[in-house]
Amino acid sequence: MRFLFWAVILSLAITDRRESQFARASTSSEKLTANCRKSLGMTSGDIRDEQITVSSAYGNDFATYGSHRARLNLTSWPPGHRAYPNEGGRWIKIDLEKEMIITAIATQGYGDVGIEEWIKKYVFMYSNGGDYSYFKDLNGELKTFTGNRDANSIQRNEVPLPAVATSVMIMEMVSHNNFALRMELYGCAPGYYFVVWLLLSEFSCKITYLDSESLEYQVMADDVTYETTYALGNTPGFLSASLERFSAERQETETKLSAELKISCIEASVHDITAELTNYIKNSGGLFDPNYIKLQYSLDYRCQPPDVHIHLNKSHTYATRITRADLFVVIGEVRSRCNTSTSILLRWESNEIEELNGLFMMSDHLEITSQNLTIKPRLWKVGLYFIRLIAEMRKEEGAVNYDYGFLRVVLPDLVAKVRGAKKAVKGTGNIVLDGTDCYDPDNPSAKDQGMVFTWLCRRESEEFSNMETLPIESSLGRPKVLGGCFGYGVGKMNTTESIIEIDINRMPSKSTFVFKLIVEKENRTAVAFHNLTVESSIDFSIRCKINCGDKVTANKKWL
Repeated sequence: MRFLFWAVILSLAITDRRESQFARASTSSEKLTANCRKSLGMTSGDIRDEQITVSSAYGNDFATYGSHRARLNLTSWPPGHRAYPNEGGRWIKIDLEKEMIITAIATQGYGDVGIEEWIKKYVFMYSNGGDYSYFKDLNGELKTFTGNRDANSIQRNEVPLPAVATSVMIMEMVSHNNFALRMELYGCAPGYYFVVWLLLSEFSCKITYLDSESLEYQVMADDVTYETTYALGNTPGFLSASLERFSAERQETETKLSAELKISCIEASVHDITAELTNYIKNSGGLFDPNYIKLQYSLDYRCQPPDVHIHLNKSHTYATRITRADLFVVIGEVRSRCNTSTSILLRWESNEIEELNGLFMMSDHLEITSQNLTIKPRLWKVGLYFIRLIAEMRKEEGAVNYDYGFLRVVLPDLVAKVRGAKKAVKGTGNIVLDGTDCYDPDNPSAKDQGMVFTWLCRRESEEFSNMETLPIESSLGRPKVLGGCFGYGVGKMNTTESIIEIDINRMPSKSTFVFKLIVEKENRTAVAFHNLTVESSIDFSIRCKINCGDKVTANKKWL
């Protein structure tokens, strides 16, 4: 296994070299890691014996010369770890059991001056649970670390490009007599980050870029993360870059795609990192717009970005729905997290989304600086909208945040109404059913203009199913079936007007009939029902009052 590690080192050293294209950041390593230089536990014993492993031990005696003796300033006998002599590719590995930023390493030789064994040169490697990578120099190449010159002096080496690791390994390059050492690691726990907003100058914003499950999102996320890491990979203090999300950024004539990247780093390196990234963007001709970079300092102790939340659905598939007839208020919640008295600048933005291709289109700029967004009736077109509330602390760099949601504006439902008599008596004339009170709430002043009316009729005991295909007021060659309103079955009446006149003399008496009005306009439909009871014009009966017994007529009598 140790020979495999050595082969990996040599392979990486040959194939992964690249020269830095830009000037190095100016902050010294000592200043950069001033708050990230604590001992990680080799000396104190916080790193337990079982967390340390070695490739071999002197005389194969791991109990005496094994990994547990490789602790800096250890003076008890035996004073250090000793490997098996005359064996190549020797190493020591420390499992940190959690993520730690590694900023420095210190080594001593074996503490017995009479034996004179120490490591003179080595490669320092780290892992986050996968393959090991080597610590690099400021040009991004394999860094070789200088070891000791004697048994007891401490050689401390700063790591030029600190990294986050869950385990580290020292691999021998040159030793004096034998691979033997005592050591300590230095660093701190990770956790600090800031967010950088970058504009992708050649890409318009599309709805698929906001869906983390889409292929377009995943490909673009890989591209922006790779280029950002490439730009900052040789900047001291930079640890990693990851995409937080894509968003829409309004420019002069169109809405571009912006990327929000979380930059994990050592806190003191923020300004060097932003300077290096700005320099790269202006000179690289890569993905990012050279004139656009915004920062968000999420963990600033003095003035953090405000909390922002708007009450809209975050999924375009389940966008909050309103109609053009609604008065709708988008509720915004903004909370300051700034320890200064600075005020908050609010700004609402909207982008209409093209349904066919998902492109964000420029829509009217919202001159609204209040916490809530009021959408008045009939001002917004039918469509899907991306709504964003941006909150920024005045005169505080990086104290900016936003929340977004999707709003779908649809046409309102048509309103269908029927006026007319509820009861009618045969012989009193025709009755009128009136649908002119129907209207479109999207244009109420037009009333029933542009609507198509369909009238159906059935008896109360029947259903609007298995309807006749022909109008039901006359036979049209059909026999009477004693069903429906006129004896020709359930179905449509022969009119598309808003008002119909009903000849009730042709309808069975002592029955209740159900009229159904269907109103249609622009792929919208509304329905109204009206019940009509028809009574006879004369209601009479004959009965006997006297001499009502059975009678026999003599000349009709049976013999």
